[in-house]
Amino acid sequence: MRRTALAFALALLSSLASTSAWAEKRCGWLSNPTPANWWLDDRDGEWVLSTQGAEAVPGFDDIPDMSVKGWVVTNGASYGYGCACIDMDVNKARKSVIRIRKATPMPLAACRNDPALKKARPG
Repeated sequence: MRRTALAFALALLSSLASTSAWAEKRCGWLSNPTPANWWLDDRDGEWVLSTQGAEAVPGFDDIPDMSVKGWVVTNGASYGYGCACIDMDVNKARKSVIRIRKATPMPLAACRNDPALKKARPG
C-alpha cells in the first residue's frame, strides 16, 4: 500500500512537471518575416510568440526594439531576424509559450557563434 501511494505521488509530480508552465531564459534567432508573425528559434526548436490573425502571447507587446543590436532585413523595411534572449513561461510538453516576461536584443554574433543554434534562416 505504501509503495503504491509513493508510486502514485511520483507519477503525479512527473505529470505536473511535464504540463506546467516554467519560467526560462531562451536565447536564439528572433524572426519576424511578415506582419504579426514572430518566433524564437533556440537550441530546442521553434517557440511561437505571435501569428497573424491570432492573439499574441501575453507580454509580447512589451518586447523592446530588437533592431538595436543588429537586425537583418529580409522583407520590406523592417521584417527580418535578429538575435535575442527572452525570459518566458513555457509549457515544454506542448512546446508553447505561456507568457513573455522580458526580452533583450543581443548582437548577431552571439547567435552566429552559438554552435547549439542552426544558422539564421531568412524570414
